[in-house]
Amino acid sequence: MKVGPTPRSNGWEVNALTDGSLGPYRIEITLNEKKLNRGALDIARTIIHELIHAEIIRANDLVEGASWDPDFQVNYEKYRNNYGKDWPSHEYMAEHMVNKIANALRQVHPYLGLDEFRSNPEVLSVFPRNSIPSDFYKAMAWVGLDGTIEYDKNPSRDTYKKWHNDTVQKHPKPCN
Repeated sequence: MKVGPTPRSNGWEVNALTDGSLGPYRIEITLNEKKLNRGALDIARTIIHELIHAEIIRANDLVEGASWDPDFQVNYEKYRNNYGKDWPSHEYMAEHMVNKIANALRQVHPYLGLDEFRSNPEVLSVFPRNSIPSDFYKAMAWVGLDGTIEYDKNPSRDTYKKWHNDTVQKHPKPCN
């Protein structure tokens, strides 16, 4: 993993990029140097998202597949056939990994300033009395997966986007 410039992806300035084209078992994640002025939880979400991209790349190279999905090659091939070469990983993540990402964020948040987050006026205006809903981490997990079929049909997507915009993006605790 490194910090540096990242190329635009479909016209967007991305938070990070995972490159699996460097040779067998050489996967490089680059965190966009221009996108590090965010809160620690948002950066953690980006890292987890990119690590899953890396695991998907790695699992595609292994005959035995992935530990989280014993039928990974067969299942992933369906995504590749349905969504083309460029986007199957986001569709796969949207259907299979959102809860895993949410659980990882819930577990790491106490180490990334959860108490400060809860007491932040911006967060309190959205979640009064420190009542962060159980779906908050699921909302975070969906960031970066918008535009997938699962996201587009999710009735909570607008709420999730609002929670992210009104809390995490305004949380002042920087990542060290």
